[in-house]
Parts: sequence; C-alpha cells; structure tokens
Amino acid sequence: MNKGFTLIETMVALGVLVFVLTGMVSLIIANITSAKNIEKNLIAGNLAQEALEVVRSMRDNDWLEGNGFGDFLPVNGDYSVQWDDTDLSRGLSDQPLNFNESTGIYSYGDGSPTIYKRKVSIEKLSDQQIKALVTVEWILRSGPAQLQAESHLFDWY
Repeated sequence: MNKGFTLIETMVALGVLVFVLTGMVSLIIANITSAKNIEKNLIAGNLAQEALEVVRSMRDNDWLEGNGFGDFLPVNGDYSVQWDDTDLSRGLSDQPLNFNESTGIYSYGDGSPTIYKRKVSIEKLSDQQIKALVTVEWILRSGPAQLQAESHLFDWY
C-alpha cells in the first residue's frame, strides 16, 4: 500500500492554490488602486475648499477695510486663486497646480507640477449675493475626473 499523493491530486491542489492566490492578488491590487483614487479625491476636495475659503476671506477683508460688498470682485468670470492670494487673478486656471514637497503647499509657484487644475468661477447674482463655484479637474487611469464645490456669499454687513 503506497501512501502519499498521486500526480493528479498534486496538480488539483496546485490549481486550487493558484486560483486562490490569483484572487487574493487581484483583490490587493484593486484595494491599492481604490486607496489611491480616494487619496486623489480627498486632495481635490481640500483644494476646492481652500479656494472657497480664499474667496470668503477676500469678502471678509473688504468688510474689514470698509469697502462695499463685492468690491473684491472685479468682474464676473473665471479666476485662479492660491492660499495666499488677496485678489482674484485671471489666466492660470488652465495651468496645473504645483506641489512644494518641503512646505506641503499647492500653488502656482515653486514645486513640481501635479495632476490638479483649479478654476474659480465668480458670478454676482444680485447686489446682495455672489456665487463662487470651484472646479478641480484631474486625470485618473480610468479617465478625467472633476469635483465641484459651490458657496454663496451674502451681503451681511
């Protein structure tokens, strides 16, 4: 009586093992891809929030300086902003933001180009209300992605 596995049993066991390992590797790769996409969405959301806060800060600075509501707004249109801006500027919204690794800041200045483009669209809806719409665009392996955030600023002073 021989004890042990036959060649067929060994091949079946190896086939099952390969099938299980292939599934596990596929799941790991899908999880890593998903985590990277979540990270990119989070960065885009933070870039949109930052732009809205910059526009809100410009409105608040107008109030502190005694200016009229919306004086920071030269005309309706599309603008680019970065974290330290005190005025809206045109012309950079189609350029990618740069990331400075030493400071951790996204801007149009020093740093390496990123996949993110940010545009702030300002529309004066009335003498009492301004709409700020921020659009952040970037490219994923699956294609282009976009995130939008909107805020309405009111004349509360």
